[in-house]
Amino acid sequence: MRNRAFGGIPGAGPILLSATLALAMAAAAWGEMAASPQEVKAAFIFKFTSYIEWPAESFRDSHSPLVIAAPEKSPIYPPLAMILKGKTYDGRPIRLAPYVWPADVPAGAHLALVDLSSRDDVEKTVAAIRKAAPHAMLITSMEGMAKTGAMLNFITAGDRIRFEINLEEAKAAGLVISSKLLSLATIVGPVEEER
Repeated sequence: MRNRAFGGIPGAGPILLSATLALAMAAAAWGEMAASPQEVKAAFIFKFTSYIEWPAESFRDSHSPLVIAAPEKSPIYPPLAMILKGKTYDGRPIRLAPYVWPADVPAGAHLALVDLSSRDDVEKTVAAIRKAAPHAMLITSMEGMAKTGAMLNFITAGDRIRFEINLEEAKAAGLVISSKLLSLATIVGPVEEER
């Protein structure tokens, strides 16, 4: 008699059941190893690259890497380095560039993560990064920063990490952000139709 539940394949039932149990056990183990907020943000940052277009002039040539600048001593640096290893953006390698001071952000960086110890640092930090990397998406993790110069700001809502996007700042830097990414964000500033 053929087993209709598994497409009539002899022996498929026990194999599929074993595979299902293995997946369930792996999922349970994964749930016990909850990711840290920094690991979650690092994963978000990598995924964001799929939904942002930088102007052609932000790349030296067709083989230039997408450069993500991050403070070397920041707790996000190690998980970001791990996630970005071997990854690409539109066929280009992604390079993580460590920096110590905002003025050290590499010229032409495409994303710049900014650790701010206080709001007093905002204007000076944003100006220094803009000078070195005019097309960089500035990413912060401090309440209200999307309204004061950052383009993308991580916020914590309960036990979830969310993000805000300042569309006006992103457009001023020549960035095009996909409507898919915008639909997941809290938009700060005027909202206009994107691609």
